[in-house]
Amino acid sequence: MLSEDVTPTVLGRLIDIQAESSRLDVKTRGVVKTIRRLFAVGFTIITFLFACCALVLIVLATLELWRGINPYSLASLRERFSSLLGFYTAYRG
Repeated sequence: MLSEDVTPTVLGRLIDIQAESSRLDVKTRGVVKTIRRLFAVGFTIITFLFACCALVLIVLATLELWRGINPYSLASLRERFSSLLGFYTAYRG
């Protein structure tokens, strides 16, 4: 008999806690949604910058290679080798 008298009181309190947590969940969902959007925007920006840097490095490497193998260049053989190996020796050590 005692359990029958206590059950509605306990369940009433649990229902109140669930209602309060659902109100908090609505606010929390909005915050989480905003954070996810900001994260997605930041990730997109970083990905774009990474791709731009990769393209710039490819262009620079191509220009250095062309400077070394250009048959119409007036540069000496030493300058050509220096141009080809410039990045290698600069960042090697």
